Amino acid sequence: MTVNRASQFMIPLVFGGIGGLAGVSAVFWASGAVLAFLGYVTRPLPMEICCPSKSFMDKFNR
Repeated sequence: MTVNRASQFMIPLVFGGIGGLAGVSAVFWASGAVLAFLGYVTRPLPMEICCPSKSFMDKFNR
């Protein structure tokens, strides 16, 4: 619980300091890049739809 409260206090303070030093625009673009990267990493992958082989279908077409 203490770590949670400390991080709630420190994270905005640290990133606010970074924003003050590097500029708000840099923080905006960096967070956008991180979100885009994580969106790419966690995207749903397409499912492969395999067609049955011809020999498999021949069993039913007799």
